[in-house]
Amino acid sequence: MLAGIKSLLQSPKWRTWLFISFTLLLYYTRTRPPDPIYDIETVGNQAFLAVGKTGVVVIDLNDPEELNEISSLDTFGTVYSLQVLGSYIYLADGPDGIKILSTDQGELNLEGGFRTPGDALDVAVAGSQVYAIDSKEDLLVLKVNENDGAFSLSSTHDLPDKAQKIKISGNWAFISNN
Repeated sequence: MLAGIKSLLQSPKWRTWLFISFTLLLYYTRTRPPDPIYDIETVGNQAFLAVGKTGVVVIDLNDPEELNEISSLDTFGTVYSLQVLGSYIYLADGPDGIKILSTDQGELNLEGGFRTPGDALDVAVAGSQVYAIDSKEDLLVLKVNENDGAFSLSSTHDLPDKAQKIKISGNWAFISNN
C-alpha cells in the first residue's frame, strides 16, 4: 500500500493537484472563519469552491503562491456540491435545493433554482438533465429550460439506501451511499 502511495506522489500531476488543494485549504482557512469546503472543481486557472453556509467562492490559480479570491456569492443555503459547465455553475444548496449560477466577467449571478423536498446533497449534469441527490426523495431528475434557466421535475427514484453522491459518465449514473 505504501508503495502505491509513493508512486502516486511521484506523479507530477498528483503532486500539482495536492499542492493546489493544500494551498487552497491553507489560504481559505487563514482568510475566512472556518466553514468546511465540501467540494472543489478546477477549470482552467480558476478553482470553484463549495463552502457550506458561506456559499460559492472562486479563486484565481494563476500564481499558486499568491491565491486571490475573484468572487463569491452567499447562496443562503449550504452548498455541498457544485459542477461547472461552461459559464454556468450548478449547485446542490442543501435546504435551498438546486441552483444555477452564471459567471459573467468574474461576477456570480443567480439564474434559476428548484426547491427540493429535502436537502440537496449532490448535483451532476448531463446535457439538459440535472441529477440531484436529495435527503428525502433520493434521486431527482430535472430538466433545465435553456432559455430561462427554469427547472422542471422529470422523475424521482427511491433508492435502497440513502444516497450521498452521484457522478454521470455517458449513459451511466454512479451513486454512492455511506
